[in-house]
Amino acid sequence: MAREVAAAGGPADVTVVCVDVPGCEHGAILATAQGGSVVFFSMATSFPAAALGAEGLAADVTMLIGNGYVPGHAQYALDLLRDEPGVRMLFTARTGADPAQ
Repeated sequence: MAREVAAAGGPADVTVVCVDVPGCEHGAILATAQGGSVVFFSMATSFPAAALGAEGLAADVTMLIGNGYVPGHAQYALDLLRDEPGVRMLFTARTGADPAQ
């Protein structure tokens, strides 16, 4: 994972976890730079696992819990999919759907 994060230009200053899949805590922490922040938006997040994992990984990260709601967030997400080629490519590769249409 460290190779993939480095190849993508990381580690990240801010990592946002918004997938509803258990077990993403440690990967998010490892993908975040020392002194960075991890924002957990998923109800699948185990906060004890995140806290203990960060300690066990000797990661100096700030962990925040988000609730996912911000006025206008749905339109922003759709605009991001439509306007950013890299985001659109990832979405299309995973779903087979083109959000621009």
